[in-house]
Amino acid sequence: MLKEELDKMINEQPLWTDGQIEEIEKDYISARQFTVQLFPDWLTLQTPASDSPSAIGDFKHKMIRVFGKSLKYIGLEEEYSQIESHTKKIREECRINRRG
Repeated sequence: MLKEELDKMINEQPLWTDGQIEEIEKDYISARQFTVQLFPDWLTLQTPASDSPSAIGDFKHKMIRVFGKSLKYIGLEEEYSQIESHTKKIREECRINRRG
């Protein structure tokens, strides 16, 4: 992940020139902004593989523990909140569909 690489370079600053760090930082900022721009469309496409409890559990894990953790790591707290809300909404819809 670019953020990890940037943090590592900053911590090892004597090993890296300011120009090298700035180059990675520029790429990181661009990638972060790209994530913010694409996030709403991406989020609406995220659904579990099925309405089964196992698929819903996998979906929750993927959304909160994998994607959510990455978003928090790069400081995108609002997007993390949206993932939590979306995941909760989808889980509820699946429960309703199973009761059907």
